[in-house]
Amino acid sequence: MPFSQVMKIGKEVCIGLAAAHAKGLIHRDINPSNLWLEKPHGRVKILDFGLARSNADTVEIAKVGEILGTPPFMAPEQAYGNPLDFHTDLFSLGCVLYWLTTGVLPFQAKDDFSTLVALSKDKSPSPKSICKDLPEEFSDLVLWLLEKVPTERPESAMAVFDKLSEIETRMANESKG
Repeated sequence: MPFSQVMKIGKEVCIGLAAAHAKGLIHRDINPSNLWLEKPHGRVKILDFGLARSNADTVEIAKVGEILGTPPFMAPEQAYGNPLDFHTDLFSLGCVLYWLTTGVLPFQAKDDFSTLVALSKDKSPSPKSICKDLPEEFSDLVLWLLEKVPTERPESAMAVFDKLSEIETRMANESKG
């Protein structure tokens, strides 16, 4: 996928997540199959809010041993069954951006259980180490989104949007001059 398209998708997902988070909702299943690219303009819509919960919800909807979400795109706190907040969606966004730019998942394993262990314990290689053409700033942003501790991730979806916009502007200026 062209990098400009990845940037557009990333920014639009950030806008959608910011709106959901402002209403106190956490999506809990941001992954490529829940992102719809609308034709003809390629506008992105976030689908399937079936797992979405309010920050205030304390009732667990999972049964023992049941996985709610898409394991390769889940945040560590979700895999452990810990409390979730908007940082959970940002981790998943990081997984999506990683996959879109490299063609591989940031945490690869042979099955769902191994994937959950990997994403909670392993450090993924930098996207730039896989795709040499990626801007270092973008690669760093994706790794920031993939921080294991939720509070070490960006402070909001709009902060990620702003960072993506900065990268895009810098790249446009570099290509002009």
